Amino acid sequence: MGVTPDARNPQRQLRALVVEDEPHIRELVALHLGHEGFGVLSVANGDAWLELLRFRQTWGVVIPKFLG
Repeated sequence: MGVTPDARNPQRQLRALVVEDEPHIRELVALHLGHEGFGVLSVANGDAWLELLRFRQTWGVVIPKFLG
């Protein structure tokens, strides 16, 4: 399927940030997003996410929530 680039800048890759404390889930979500064409950053918790946002502009966030 793939990701449509930003219409204002077609050369720019869309990015997503995955915030998930379970390493296997975090890696799986990041892998799938990468296969869809996203540039992916991933962190283990909200504190790490907030710290990352201080240094990088990130606008796409995926937070998997599994209810069981």
